[in-house]
Amino acid sequence: MWYIFDESNNCVSTAQNEPDKTDLESRNESTVESDLILAINQVTKADSGEVIQKELTADQTKQQELNALDAEYQTQFDDLGSSMNIANLANNTDLITELQTEYASLKSEYQTKRSAIENGN
Repeated sequence: MWYIFDESNNCVSTAQNEPDKTDLESRNESTVESDLILAINQVTKADSGEVIQKELTADQTKQQELNALDAEYQTQFDDLGSSMNIANLANNTDLITELQTEYASLKSEYQTKRSAIENGN
């Protein structure tokens, strides 16, 4: 991966192939090749010239943790919803009751973990 930096060393773009150096120089831009695969807002150029990941703020770290938690639990909620639809179609009241209990437990677990992240615990 090639990272393109402006004259202030802000990452402005990436490229899969080596960019045209003459074109970049005309805009006072430079490139660094790196094995890291990061979004441009997560990249900075070290004094040594290598690409490094920026340190995240506490809010950015918290948001990443919340996004990961949401992604983890969304699949589980979706699976329960699909199972509930099938149970309703089959009019399987025992399964419906079991799924409602599972849903309540999962929701409580999710909310507890989300609150812990939001409150920094």
